[in-house]
Amino acid sequence: MFAQQTINNQLSKQLQEEKQPIDNNAVQRQKELSEALAQLKTMNEQMQKSKDEQIAQLSAQVAKTKNLPQLAEFKSEASQINKGMIM
Repeated sequence: MFAQQTINNQLSKQLQEEKQPIDNNAVQRQKELSEALAQLKTMNEQMQKSKDEQIAQLSAQVAKTKNLPQLAEFKSEASQINKGMIM
C-alpha cells in the first residue's frame, strides 16, 4: 500500500511538473493573442474613421456637383433633345 501511495505521489508530482510549462505557455499565448486583437481593433477603428472621412468628402463633392449650373443646363438640353426625338 505504501509503495502504491509513493508511486501515486511521484506520478502526481510528475504530472504537475509537466503541466506547469503548458499552463505558462497557454498564459503567454493568451497574452500575445489579446495584444494582437487590441492592435487589430485599433487598426480597424482607424480604417473606419478614414473611410468615414472619405465618404464625407465624396458626399460634399457630389453635393457641389449637383448644384453646378452646367449640369442643370445639360439636363435641360438633354431633355429637350429627347423630346424632339420622340416627336
